[in-house]
Amino acid sequence: MKANCEARDCPITIFRCLLNRIRVVQWSRHQSRESKMLNRAKMKVQEFLSLTSIFFLVNLNMPSVFAQTFDSITIPSDEPIWVYVIIGFVLATLACSAALPLAAMRQWSGGWKACAISPLIALAIWVGLIITAKQLDQSAHPLWMLELFSWSMLNLIFMVTAMTAKRTFEKSRGET
Repeated sequence: MKANCEARDCPITIFRCLLNRIRVVQWSRHQSRESKMLNRAKMKVQEFLSLTSIFFLVNLNMPSVFAQTFDSITIPSDEPIWVYVIIGFVLATLACSAALPLAAMRQWSGGWKACAISPLIALAIWVGLIITAKQLDQSAHPLWMLELFSWSMLNLIFMVTAMTAKRTFEKSRGET
């Protein structure tokens, strides 16, 4: 079933149609290896640009929300420098841990793709909950760094388990 891209369609259908248009490339047998590599690189750049533009459009109103939230997450000026080092470490761990499901999402298909997306959905919901709670009450979620760090560690365990299960199932299907 081919999705048609009309203005009346829902945004998800339009997004799928855009991705399908980016991915549809017909290779002729007479192309050289260099031109194939060049075309693949162009496709990846186009896909990246389309995804970043979609994320940009979705996040137009987010800077004001984040600015208000980070204003409410204040650290007293008498805190030692190691507090800032810990915050940097937690945020770096969070980014690295979120990169694993993003990479799996790009390579897996079907139910495995849904499995890879689920930790990111959980993170988005949890960050939204933290931001909302901080807006309503300044004393809410005093250990938000620990909450995000624990998500990072649980995500790593989940993704390693999912990758191991995927390999095991694929290997067992290949042997039978």
